[in-house]
Amino acid sequence: MTDIFALQDEITQAIAHVLRIKLSPEAPSRRHVPNLRAYEAYMKARDIWFHGAQPELLSQYKELLQRAIDLDPKFALAHSFLGMYYTMQANLYIRPSREVIPMAIASQEAALRVDPSLPEAHAILAVCIGGYEHDWHRAEQHWRLAMAHQPVSRDVLLWYGNHQLLPTGRTEEAIDAISLGLQGDPLNLMYRHILARALRLAGKLDDAERELRGILDINEHFSQALGTLGSIYAQQGKFEDALALTEQAHALMPWSNPLTGQLAALLVRTGARDKGDLLIERLQSDAGAGVFTAMALFYAICGDLRQSAESAKGAIEQREMPFVQTAGPFLWSTPYWPALAKRMNLPG
Repeated sequence: MTDIFALQDEITQAIAHVLRIKLSPEAPSRRHVPNLRAYEAYMKARDIWFHGAQPELLSQYKELLQRAIDLDPKFALAHSFLGMYYTMQANLYIRPSREVIPMAIASQEAALRVDPSLPEAHAILAVCIGGYEHDWHRAEQHWRLAMAHQPVSRDVLLWYGNHQLLPTGRTEEAIDAISLGLQGDPLNLMYRHILARALRLAGKLDDAERELRGILDINEHFSQALGTLGSIYAQQGKFEDALALTEQAHALMPWSNPLTGQLAALLVRTGARDKGDLLIERLQSDAGAGVFTAMALFYAICGDLRQSAESAKGAIEQREMPFVQTAGPFLWSTPYWPALAKRMNLPG
């Protein structure tokens, strides 16, 4: 096991030499070497993480990381990735942010007690501080700590682009950071979906569509890509095409309230108002994750931007994540956005 981590250090030094990056002299020469069985459980969990849009897969992910922590309580990275179990539940609208993000923060704090310099822990803590607490300045401080040592992890680069640069309106910088991170993992469909969302928020709808089509060429059942492409078509007024894609996505992610709101709106737009109304009645009686975001999407796609903005206030109050990436494309260019941005401490 020690040889494996020694090899990782040699590879890091070699990459740094080729890219002419100077490694920080303060960086520790050796990280904690985890128990072999703990490391194996962590690696299995990481593999699930990139395919984790299903609640049952997330359950396996959590079990593996808890096993890694039980086998080696000093394995800081396992603590950090356990925190991502909670942030992913919020980001996929499986459980309300108010319920899971405090647990995500606790996991990152546990990781930092073991390894105060762990980049991943600082990064996910920054995700929570920015997206949940709306303290973007303090989040930026943790991002700087996450990127203090070279080379910067591709994960950290991608998260920084998606969770800090994108919501704060620095869309071109976000695209650059995400693209740079993707260079190290070009077949990662989850990360390619993040790039597509960034392109969309930058107004590059053709580029976003091209990226999403590329994802679906590899995996035609990648639910998030189906839903986002359907949302782009809805944004463009291509309601029939949007409905077909959204129905596919909803069949794969029936728990996603925002996707239900999108589907309901598209049913209304394409003449199936009775079916759309039934879905909206179900949403309005649901106290689960993302209900306000769902209603904001519903009203926006139906063309009622004022009512969409009213629902958006509820989404912000409930700290629904990731509200900006989901509903932002419909509201960002409207007169309602500056007041909504102010509620999130974002630039208008």
